[in-house]
Amino acid sequence: MAKVLVADGDREARRRLRSLLSRAGYEVEAVGSIEEALEKLEERSYDLVITELRFRSGDGEPGFELIRRARGKLFPPQVIVVSDGDLLRDGIKSLKLGAFDFVGKPVNPDELLRKVRAALEREPQPNLTAFGDGVEGIVGRTPAMKEVFELIAQVCRTDCTVLILGESGTGKELVARAIHKNSPRRDKPLITVNCGAIPENLLESELFGHVRGAFTGADRDKIGILQEADGGTVFLDEIGEMPLATQVKLLRFLQYGEIRRVGENKPIHVDVRLIAATNVDLEEAVAQKRFRQDLYYRLNVVTIYLPPLRERKEDIPLLAHHFLRKFSEKMGKRVEGIDPKAMEAMMKYDWPGNVRELENAIERAVVLTRSDTIGLEDLPPSVRSSFSRAARAVGVSSDGGFWVSDDLTLSELERAYIIHKLRRCETLEEAARQLGISRSTLWRKMKRYGINLRREVVT
Repeated sequence: MAKVLVADGDREARRRLRSLLSRAGYEVEAVGSIEEALEKLEERSYDLVITELRFRSGDGEPGFELIRRARGKLFPPQVIVVSDGDLLRDGIKSLKLGAFDFVGKPVNPDELLRKVRAALEREPQPNLTAFGDGVEGIVGRTPAMKEVFELIAQVCRTDCTVLILGESGTGKELVARAIHKNSPRRDKPLITVNCGAIPENLLESELFGHVRGAFTGADRDKIGILQEADGGTVFLDEIGEMPLATQVKLLRFLQYGEIRRVGENKPIHVDVRLIAATNVDLEEAVAQKRFRQDLYYRLNVVTIYLPPLRERKEDIPLLAHHFLRKFSEKMGKRVEGIDPKAMEAMMKYDWPGNVRELENAIERAVVLTRSDTIGLEDLPPSVRSSFSRAARAVGVSSDGGFWVSDDLTLSELERAYIIHKLRRCETLEEAARQLGISRSTLWRKMKRYGINLRREVVT
């Protein structure tokens, strides 16, 4: 149910708008002043704001400020302006500020509802300028990714420790960089350490430093990464691989903000924000005594979970075109599109390497393609095979029944069965009813699996 905020200083106009939108099935909140509207906008998220421009309780045209504030949010609602003045002037200024559309007073109910439906059909996109810098590599518009964006926006203004969880290739380092670049520490260093890539006997020295003679080969004093990053941020990637002895010293740093170099008892105070990431199940590691429980609790202040790509397949077209633009510009090649069969293959593939694997696949395709479009033949063999295997593994029998081979993944099976029902039914409503789901759920699944009605159902 779409959430709509109505802001109008005229009590009767406000009542009519609330009644009209509620009857149309929307969840509506209505306020009578600019102050109330701005307060509501800070308290919760809305899909649409309908506002007049000249509140009786405000000076001038406070509705314009409401448009600015609404469109400046991380996930900005669409805005429709109701004007009782110069409609053309107000409309042009509103559109320049980011409003979706405008209507005049008195409001025509049918016209307004048409514009409301059109506004709500727009795909919600994160407002990357709300971050300032550093999130351009994080792409997605699914609910799971919306939550990631919202958490980044909340934690970047604080100094709290953040734990980022997710499989390899989901973009954990990108999230860490986005948090740092939008924090008060942005002008100080961000240093990344891969705990699994440094030998166990060297990791402690790398993090905390050492004094001359602390161990064989320590022929001079060394400043550790935590001291080097003083005032900034340290990102500890694959922290689940950290040895237990080093975990003890890291715990002390998190508790007291102090480090001790190897071979020295003198504490050194450092001001560092810690962000950690792992693809390991830390709760299981704690149960197996491979990770300290007290350190786990210290790290787990705010957790950001990055879903694997197979759980957000509706983001694949968005990501694929993002990488296409990136590598086309980098290589100076005029590659402008992706063939429908190539996109279908990417939608069917489960991407065990996640976003990193998709990025590599698009880079390879841009290198290999001899046209201005990425074709099926330009994709890696593993991705192409998912297309041909799924095509051979489903079918319709002579009596209209649906059959599948037993080597499909669950997502491939669901996708094929949805297409089967869409082909047999005359409307989306009928297909949804036969599938036992709502029309909106069917539409979401079609988007998730990249089902194109014209290409896969009508033809």
